[in-house]
Amino acid sequence: MGVSSLIVLTAIGCSDTKTGNSLLAGMYKLSQIENFDTTTKQWRGDDLGKDGDSYILYDGVGHMAVHISSKGYKDFTWLPERQATSKEFLEPYIDSMPSEQLRPALKEFTSSFVYTANYSVDNDSGIVTHNRLSSSVPSVWGTQAKRRFSISGDTVVLTFLDGTKRLKWIKQP
Repeated sequence: MGVSSLIVLTAIGCSDTKTGNSLLAGMYKLSQIENFDTTTKQWRGDDLGKDGDSYILYDGVGHMAVHISSKGYKDFTWLPERQATSKEFLEPYIDSMPSEQLRPALKEFTSSFVYTANYSVDNDSGIVTHNRLSSSVPSVWGTQAKRRFSISGDTVVLTFLDGTKRLKWIKQP
């Protein structure tokens, strides 16, 4: 096999792999989350992330991140970054918080859902698989999330494989 044949085969192999993952490349803002009501056979809005600032990012080469947050999450008064990321400061601070402060903080922080993952796209089945590396929900670390996807213009819809939930994302410039 000559060098030119090897270059062509390498380019084809890379192209096929990259084409699938690059299909979703970009940053998207959450437009809507809906749950399917099996009784009425209709989609109903979900309050998770409603009116919040939620984003999903696909880098085009196999890495992604998602953050779903509630309305007002970014405005919640909390600690400066240095204190919020210091175990030495944070643990005694939380231990000394009165319940009337702790309860709203817990409610606010549990309204945020984050994970990072490696992802792959199967163009034939229309499924994207997120192999989760980390998450704000410990029970999903190291798990897979498979979503059926559809793209229409600047909108990506990710639907749970059981058809019970879908998330609509609008591509950002």
